[in-house]
Amino acid sequence: MFSSVEPVSRVCVYNNAGIVLRWELLYERSKFTSVAYPVLQTRCIDGTHVHAPENAKLLCMYHDHILKPCAGHSYRYSGSSSLQGNYVCTGVALQVLCNATGVSPMY
Repeated sequence: MFSSVEPVSRVCVYNNAGIVLRWELLYERSKFTSVAYPVLQTRCIDGTHVHAPENAKLLCMYHDHILKPCAGHSYRYSGSSSLQGNYVCTGVALQVLCNATGVSPMY
């Protein structure tokens, strides 16, 4: 589903799952993969890393032994936005779910 929320300049994923997490930000055929990071940490990826034009749809995919799409809505990109799109991942190995949680000011 395409997001109806305000555009964001980056997407962040909070790891509240029982795994070391890696995720990807995608725009069409371009992707950027986060470094693997432990539970209770967040990693953000800027839309410029996937060469996203203004108003592009940014997609989130995460690794739980296979590549899976993040649930909920996607976010629209704007290089001038001071907002970030957020996802939270929960669960344990092979049962991880990453869900959109909305936008927030970048911190």
